[in-house]
Formats: sequence, structure tokens, C-alpha cells
Amino acid sequence: MSIVSNNIKYLRRLNGLTQEQFARRIGIKRSLLGAYEEARANPNLENLKTIAQVFGTSVDSLIKTDIRKIRETPGISLAQSTNGIMPQTAPQSRLQPEQTQVETRTFNNTPEPQSVAKIVEEFFQEKEVVQITPQRPISPRNYLADNEASFQQFVDNHLHTVSNLAKNETEYTPKSTAKVISYVKNNAVKEYLANCQKADYLRALPTISLPFIVTEKNRAFDMGSDFPMQNSIVVGTGISDWSDIHDGRFYVILTNQQGVIYRRVYNQVKIKGTLLLSSDNTNIPSCEVAIKDVVEIWEVNSFISQQLPEPHISLERVKSLVDELTIELDRLR
Repeated sequence: MSIVSNNIKYLRRLNGLTQEQFARRIGIKRSLLGAYEEARANPNLENLKTIAQVFGTSVDSLIKTDIRKIRETPGISLAQSTNGIMPQTAPQSRLQPEQTQVETRTFNNTPEPQSVAKIVEEFFQEKEVVQITPQRPISPRNYLADNEASFQQFVDNHLHTVSNLAKNETEYTPKSTAKVISYVKNNAVKEYLANCQKADYLRALPTISLPFIVTEKNRAFDMGSDFPMQNSIVVGTGISDWSDIHDGRFYVILTNQQGVIYRRVYNQVKIKGTLLLSSDNTNIPSCEVAIKDVVEIWEVNSFISQQLPEPHISLERVKSLVDELTIELDRLR
């Protein structure tokens, strides 16, 4: 509920009007008035002016001040009139002439009823404004307890401070996007093959953090001579369906017979129920492995090595150099 909806409902009920009666008085439909009071719609400026005039208050008071909080303020007394809701005045004296003077003095000792706008203005003028000092941090909760109406002023005055705090936090708080993944060392391969289906064992594996890994479905493995660079760590993404194995890509394959190996794979599962494993190392022959013997397979996406790759010799470039030398020799003859 908003302040203006609460004020409209409160002042209407305070003056004993039904929604139908009040809607007719300000010239709108009862359903629209209900929407105003339930904060499902906001009155436009013209309707706000009409409502304020009927209740003898101001538009500012309707939209900025919770009038319910000053209902016990001395001097406020609202009553209905033909032109709207006006401050109630004292009844005319029906005393005899000789009693009028005494009764008038007694009545004059009672404060004159005032309009809602004036009561609201005096109510907030009498409040002691809390002084904000930059040396002492002020909790918004405590500040609001002292002066609820000054919350917006508090926010405006300290918005730059909050922005600076957020900026400083952004500058000095490192935001890490690295993923922590499990790491299988060379000396733990047999143990891993025996327990890789156990969740407790996997949670106890060593881990490494890599900033370029974006998902947690990865695992790192120590590589031996299979990998072009010795003593490297290869990272792969887990494959759970053999149909996701693509021909010619590199995979880390785990079998009980061969342990952890790194190969270029060709998918023959649909035809023969096997995977053809090929190595770029000419000393390692190609072979086939039955898909039922594969414990796990991981598609390689990155690696970590302390060695730089050997320069690749282009056969096309060698052929071009030979042709150029042949032409040059023919000229010399």
C-alpha cells in the first residue's frame, strides 16, 4: 500500500463515507476509487486536487504524509459539509445574554480546530531534525526511528557515500570466475579406476582451479608419453553418451587394461561396438577398444604444460623450397 492510498481510505472512513458516496462526490467510478485505495492505480493530478479539496488538505499532504500517524494530534477535527470535508467549528451558543460572556471565555480556552494541511505542517515543524555528520556513521534503521519523514532526504544526502562504498568494494574485492575441478595424478590411476563410481571418493580427490574452465563437468589427468609434451596435465569434459564421440577429436580414455591414455578417436560403436584409437606419435600403433571396456571417456578441451610445443614442419613448405632450389640449379647449368 502507498501513502496516498492509505490517506484516501483513512480520510474517507474517518468521515463516515462509503466508497460509492465518496466516488460520486469526486466524480469518478467506485471501482476506480477502490483501485486508488488498494494501490492498484494512482490518482492523476486532477483527481488528487479534487480529493484534497474535499478533505480540506493539500496534494502534498496526500502524497507525502501518512495522515494516520497524526490522528491523535490535538486540534484536528474533520466533519462533512456540502462542499467537502471541512474542519468542525464550535457550536453556536444558546445561552442567555448574561451567560454568553462566561461560556465564551470557557470555549475560547479550547484551541480552534484546524485544517488537515495546517496540522500536518505544524506536526513536522515541531519535530527535531536529526543532524547528519559525516564523521559518525548513522544506521538507516535508527535514523528512521527518529524521523520517518526524512528517509528520502537521508537517501539523497548519502547516495554518493553508498556509491563510493560500492565502488571501493568492487575495486578491492577480487571476483574469481575460476572453477575448481578434480585432479587425478599418475600414481593414483589404479585407485581411481577402482573407485571412480563412488561419490565420497570423488569428493576427496585433489583439486585444481583454472580460470578458463567455465563448467564443473571437467576433470584433469596427468599425462605420460602419450601426450606430445611430457609431464603435462590434460583437462577434459565428461562424455556420458557414446554418440557424442566425434571422429578425429582427442579424448582421454580410461580402461582397466591400459589405464589413462590420450588418443585421437574414431567412433565405430554403431558398426562394430568399438572405438578406433590413433596417436599422432608414430611410435604408438593404432588399436581398437571395445566400448564395454571403456570405464570413462573425456573430450580434451585444454592442457597445462611446462614445455613449449615443437615447431611444426610444413611438408608443403619443404616441397616449395626443393622446387626453388631445383630452378636455381637449372639456371646455373
